Amino acid sequence: MKNICFVIHNIQCGGGTERVGTRIANELARRGYKVSIISYDAKKESFFPLHESITTGVMLSNILERRTRKFRKYASWKLRRFLLKNQIDLVIDIDTYHALWTWPAIKGTGIRWISWDHFNFNYMIQQFARLEAINLVEHHANKLVLLTDEDRATYLEKTNIQPEFIQRIYNPLSFEEPQYVKRPAKKVVAIGRIDYQKGFDLLLQSWRLVEQQIDDWSLEIVCGYGDWNALQQEAVSIGLKHVVCSPPTKDVRSKYAEAGIYAFSSRFEGFGLVLTEASTMSLPMVSYECPVGPGEIIEDGKNGLLVEPENTVQFAEKLIWLMRHDKERYAMGRQAFEMAKRFSLNTIIPQWIELIENV
Repeated sequence: MKNICFVIHNIQCGGGTERVGTRIANELARRGYKVSIISYDAKKESFFPLHESITTGVMLSNILERRTRKFRKYASWKLRRFLLKNQIDLVIDIDTYHALWTWPAIKGTGIRWISWDHFNFNYMIQQFARLEAINLVEHHANKLVLLTDEDRATYLEKTNIQPEFIQRIYNPLSFEEPQYVKRPAKKVVAIGRIDYQKGFDLLLQSWRLVEQQIDDWSLEIVCGYGDWNALQQEAVSIGLKHVVCSPPTKDVRSKYAEAGIYAFSSRFEGFGLVLTEASTMSLPMVSYECPVGPGEIIEDGKNGLLVEPENTVQFAEKLIWLMRHDKERYAMGRQAFEMAKRFSLNTIIPQWIELIENV
């Protein structure tokens, strides 16, 4: 079995990318693979629990290393030393951006390389460094893993990358529930880091419209990294009465369990992991049909409701409709639970193992 090293930006972060990366790494370790995870930049231990057999490392481990003028070259040198010392057979980048130091680190070593994109093509081309990374992946990696069919089609349309070079593998569920549970709570939940991408400013605009018609439902925004107090103050400043912004938590499952609807307000995504999490927790969803991901997870009117991107009025209308139609809301929750099964770990991990063994 191959000796695998995952390369991640910062293992101490608690976002969806880190959750999925450690989930796959843990399962491979559980199945007997020798697994390492090395962070580009980290100060603390992993935010998410790791299998006891997993080895960890850091490229830039102190302030002097981070501030050196040639920090990228230094990171590549430390990564190369780590890979050779641990006799790594295969590197899996958790984000194509890591190509900037992975390729120099493995060049000439014979180590195989899979690049795993956690954003989408249109996001990647907005930044010069990410364009540079894609070019390195195209010419030197052994495989590119994408999260959606929509993004795969875009890559094939807008680049010279060949179809056989790309493999689409959906993100697995972060956790799985054994059965459908009716969710009668009059609470809407949204989870994610505080960032323009996540669109919480749009969600607050929609919620202002909701509060004009509904007075017995609340909204909780569970924040990842970012200033959640500032978001709370923003909600207060625009006159919202039933909004709570809370800090990061490792127990996201309980946040879904306390809710009756999931709200997804992102302007763009790489997949939309929280949608599959909400699904397995039997929650119907209201989501912008942003690029990319929601359209491959939500079947409009069946397990949730899709909204025109950034249309805050329509988003509020869909939320209000679900709040006022209990029977339909519960039915969508049941369908969400059933449809989440296609993202189970037992469905996704064999795809990774087949790729790893044949790359």
